[in-house]
Amino acid sequence: MEPHIAKWRGVLLGAMCDHLNISLDDLPKLPGESALCYNFVLGRCVIAGCNHRDGHVNASDITDEFATAITEKLRPAVAHFKANGAPPPRWQNRRRRRE
Repeated sequence: MEPHIAKWRGVLLGAMCDHLNISLDDLPKLPGESALCYNFVLGRCVIAGCNHRDGHVNASDITDEFATAITEKLRPAVAHFKANGAPPPRWQNRRRRRE
């Protein structure tokens, strides 16, 4: 994930899930963790007020099976973004409210 994070300055998890047509509920879970911060697990959480701050788990808590499962699940999106570029951020798709 390091080259992906360096290139896009973040994980882009939402865009990856949209590309794969999945939700966060479809991603692998760590046993005993209910509010896992996938951005933190994958390498970089840049959200100042992260709602899943309790889900910033230690690297030692991440099992090899979980790491393999999440990597395999997201690999097609990472490869697509690497080849074709990432989609524009979601906030760029919003229309401004006219007054």
